[in-house]
Amino acid sequence: MLDPTANKFSRRFSKIIVAAAVGLTLLAAGCGSSTKSATTNAAAETPTTPPATADVKQVTWGDGYGEPQSLDPAFSYNPPENMVLANLCESLLRIEPDLTIGTGLAQSYSHPSPDTWVYNLHPGVRFWDGAPLTPADVVYSITRNLDPKLASFWYVWAQNIASVRQTGPLQVTVTTKVPSLLTNEMLAAGLGEIIEARYAKAKGSTYGTPKGGVMCTGPFKLGAWNPGSNITLIRNQSYWDHAHMARAAKFVLDFVTDDSTLTDGLLSGGLQGAYNVPPAAINRLAGSANGTLYFGPSLRNYVLWPTAMTGPLANPLIRKALSLAIDREGIANALFGGHASPLLWAAPPDSFGYAKSVFERAYAAVGVSPAADVSAAKKLVAQAGDPKGPIVIGAQAGDAISLGMATDVASEGQQIGLNVSVKLLPPAQFDNLYFDPKARAGLNFFAATDSYYDVADPLENVIEAATRGAQYNLIGYSNPVINRDVAEALGVSNPERRAQIVSQALTAWSDQYTFLPVVSAPERLYMAKGITGAPVSFTADIYSPWAASVGAG
Repeated sequence: MLDPTANKFSRRFSKIIVAAAVGLTLLAAGCGSSTKSATTNAAAETPTTPPATADVKQVTWGDGYGEPQSLDPAFSYNPPENMVLANLCESLLRIEPDLTIGTGLAQSYSHPSPDTWVYNLHPGVRFWDGAPLTPADVVYSITRNLDPKLASFWYVWAQNIASVRQTGPLQVTVTTKVPSLLTNEMLAAGLGEIIEARYAKAKGSTYGTPKGGVMCTGPFKLGAWNPGSNITLIRNQSYWDHAHMARAAKFVLDFVTDDSTLTDGLLSGGLQGAYNVPPAAINRLAGSANGTLYFGPSLRNYVLWPTAMTGPLANPLIRKALSLAIDREGIANALFGGHASPLLWAAPPDSFGYAKSVFERAYAAVGVSPAADVSAAKKLVAQAGDPKGPIVIGAQAGDAISLGMATDVASEGQQIGLNVSVKLLPPAQFDNLYFDPKARAGLNFFAATDSYYDVADPLENVIEAATRGAQYNLIGYSNPVINRDVAEALGVSNPERRAQIVSQALTAWSDQYTFLPVVSAPERLYMAKGITGAPVSFTADIYSPWAASVGAG
């Protein structure tokens, strides 16, 4: 079984930073009020936008995730890096707009035995410098994630790989230590991004930096990287996949992390598009005559992440009572303008990437209510002896979603007789919560505003946060049923049977009320009038060459 503890690095979860004034407005609205979005120029939920019909000279895009720390795929475990890299460095497989997994640099693949995957590369693929893509580049790109000196963020998924070998002129075979379908799925994400071995070795520690650059096969080449300002992508005129040549000759990604600046830029036309637009801007963007706001499938979720099940929370009755008190519908309306859904499991419904009906039946049977059940919650608190000990929820200062979610849950907890409070944390400390025990001192939960799955497979989060010793299992939780189910599900190829096993694990986890899901939200994409073609789904916008399809239309 995978051992997620081996990766000592933490994913830096992206956040929605909202101006303090906007945050106060949202909090004042209260989660019982509905702030439905205008729909004048908001499209119904869709994984794609109308295809572009013509090329453009330049697109200027608002990159709300901010500047990448590195463009080395080994350090691309976050949206700021992946949003850019997806257009430069292609993976063996590709996440499609509907969140299914298709082929990428591999034109086909097979699974001849439980621990073996065979990938056949497209012929004629070349790096930007003209060198041909070879199996040796693939072997190098994947196996470097196992180098302890490199300390790849993808080691958590690479560690189950026993070998990567060239087995034909354009063929690579990956063998795993134990059967693992997730290993194959992660080859559609950063684990499978292929770089030119010769170039990377020559650049050494500067690879992926503004000084060293990158060398890949994608539809765009890396142009200018102006630290603190923007990155320019230049169309690769020799791109191997002629049917998917980039529509824009130049694609400029402006780093705009201030929500007001991003929103104003989109409305004025200075920015022609942006993903993950601020929830507080939904009404303004949807009502604009200068562009269209799209909603699409997403693997994001918003949860109360557990850090210590101590004091009253040591009693499962209190944990269940707190979950029952959460008004998930109200939070979806107040903080997301109605463009979010109550989340009843640790896995959002868009992550049901196989045997969907099996997951949906199990999800519908989970004992979590979309609306608050205050009466039932109070009865559980009384049954537990009306404990008065503190329950503390951490929230990020300046983040209206984190603060609003934490504040609402604390208020509802107080209504049922619990001593729940919110502790504001500076952004640096909040980021450290995932891996620094000192940063978590005195907290029982924190309001995680934008955690996400890499692939549409509910098994991913169970492995990362609910199995014994897992990297994001911050409370040392261990359940023999879950550990057993995860080990079994990794090797089950039959989709229905696999979904049944994973559903059992998710339900067992849910029944403990340690990890408290709150809402899931769709991807939000805004594009100016005359610009179209981008996919509308997360994580297709960080693991597929999304910018290549953006053009005139």
